[in-house]
Amino acid sequence: MKHQQPHHSSLPNGWRWEKLGGICTIQSGGTPPSGVTEFYGGDIPWAITEDLTAAGRIISQTKQTITQKGLDSCSARLFPPNTVLFATDFI
Repeated sequence: MKHQQPHHSSLPNGWRWEKLGGICTIQSGGTPPSGVTEFYGGDIPWAITEDLTAAGRIISQTKQTITQKGLDSCSARLFPPNTVLFATDFI
């Protein structure tokens, strides 16, 4: 399928429209169950939406941490430093 340029915007010369999934890996994960205390308070930083909005552009530390057991309990995964994060809240 050919990508179509949106009608509402133009790009500088030499640029082109791409689908986000065509230029990066999109991944999401789950959160360890919040009622299990042994999943939280470990040494693994756990970024939440509040960290992203409070930190501005760079997160140097997170408000929450999880344990390895917490990480293993859900579909979340570790990301390397300098990973670009986008956050969404679903209601």
